[in-house]
Amino acid sequence: METLDILIIAPSGYGKSNLADIVKNSIFKADINAHIHVDDKDRELKELGDGKNKYNIIVRREKFDEDIAKADIIVEIKSKKFYERYHEIN
Repeated sequence: METLDILIIAPSGYGKSNLADIVKNSIFKADINAHIHVDDKDRELKELGDGKNKYNIIVRREKFDEDIAKADIIVEIKSKKFYERYHEIN
């Protein structure tokens, strides 16, 4: 399997790291053969799993052309509604 690149973009305080955690956990539940690399400057953990199915979760505060060109999936959070809802339910 080729690497699946997932790009999450949002300003600071909009919940992009929380969304990356949700995506990461969902991948692990769905794919027991996952290897996930998380590129998030706000979090410590970078590599998870040792499977053959590769996933990159890239978390950015702003758009960079090289990240957009490489991404298979792009999620852009445009308001704090996700952050607020996430903290209501957790």
